[in-house]
Amino acid sequence: MVQNGTTRPVLAHCGRLETAACSPRKNPLLGWTDALFLGCVIIFGLLLRLRHLGAQSLWMDEGATAAIASLDWSSFWKLIFSREMNMSPYYCILRMFPSLLHSEALLRLPSVIFGGLLIAAVWLLAKEFLEDGRDFLYLGSALLIAVNGFLIAYSQEARGYAMAVCLVVLSTCASAVVLKRQRLSVMWCLLALAAFYSHLYAVLWIIPQAWTIWRVHRELGWKFFRKIVAIGSIGLIPLLVFALRTRGGQLDWVPKLTRHYLLEIFVQIAGYSPIALALLCTGSALGCLTLWRRGDVLARLLVLETVVPIFVLLACSPIHPLFVPRFLIFAIPFLSITAIVGFANLPIPWGFLAFVSLSVAMLVVGDRSAAKGDWRSITQYLCSQPQQAVAFWPPMQRLPYWYYSRANSACPKPLSSDGREPTLSDFAGDKREFATRLCSSQQQSSVAMKMAVRPLHIASVTLRH
Repeated sequence: MVQNGTTRPVLAHCGRLETAACSPRKNPLLGWTDALFLGCVIIFGLLLRLRHLGAQSLWMDEGATAAIASLDWSSFWKLIFSREMNMSPYYCILRMFPSLLHSEALLRLPSVIFGGLLIAAVWLLAKEFLEDGRDFLYLGSALLIAVNGFLIAYSQEARGYAMAVCLVVLSTCASAVVLKRQRLSVMWCLLALAAFYSHLYAVLWIIPQAWTIWRVHRELGWKFFRKIVAIGSIGLIPLLVFALRTRGGQLDWVPKLTRHYLLEIFVQIAGYSPIALALLCTGSALGCLTLWRRGDVLARLLVLETVVPIFVLLACSPIHPLFVPRFLIFAIPFLSITAIVGFANLPIPWGFLAFVSLSVAMLVVGDRSAAKGDWRSITQYLCSQPQQAVAFWPPMQRLPYWYYSRANSACPKPLSSDGREPTLSDFAGDKREFATRLCSSQQQSSVAMKMAVRPLHIASVTLRH
């Protein structure tokens, strides 16, 4: 399409998929109606995420979040550049609000907020990419995000997953503006970097955006890309420092991929429901086929964002296991939007029935995430036994204990720790040093040990020289 002497990618064609130019001007009341429905969907999603927010105790990773947010600035930056570059923007946000450490609900509140923002971001993403005037597609996509039990679960954790997926969706929205109007290139680059540092797996969804922007605008040359290259080069310096300082091995714990484990992962990201998984995959496959046949740049980018990252992970998994359910959280918005497109291309009764069935299946199942250890009760038990010596391996296992015992000086201090407050040594440990410190202890009473492989198991042993 040529407008004002410049070449613009064709985004859609008149007919089944209408553009704004093909559609009649919308009634302003319809805009208010859409805003009202979107507001209701966001409020509903927030209520689902706020429900029982502080009911479960923190688990090890959430304890690590609280500990990182409580470190002094010097230790904080040392830890970020040596081990915890992942989610660093999320940790910085928590450090800006120390009062969030006062309770589990407050500590998890930023994730709830980002979970609500994700609903709005997916609505905007569908609107930017589909551009066909069918507002129910945008609202339907937002509703699937609101009721997805997997997204609800990770919007109720003091971890950066909700923030990371929200940033990925926003960067995809910005990439659409860059592709259509050659604007917001700096904003896209900043959002992509923020998403990348919020979780390194986000790069799998950022690369298709970068490749599409280059392919469409490469004829504009250096003048267009110089800001992107400059910001990207500067923004990746911290990652280079991290790569030079880290020892690697952050993914050594990931289990080997099997067919059963792969199916379990996809059931989880579909909202813990096999029925929802079948409907979501069927709708997404139909939607991807429809969008690819549409042939425009944005439609095909949406397909690439849905398909390419998963296939890359599948291809690389035989070399090193990479599949973790929570690391695939970025796929959910794109699967949801393409599923809505697939349902919309079915005959009206069947498409509507499929959408309602998917929404109800997710809503009925809700958050079925597995329990990760009742550290609140474990800490109460250990603090009721002040005569016992306590040790934890690996050292990070003691961080939830620190969170719940910090206000009670009667709780036993772990033998394997330098003090009661978290230190850098809690994020890395040496087994020989741990054993030496344990055996050199003067306390000969039983030692309660928190085992990593069994979150609720407390074993008692007796120290002997």
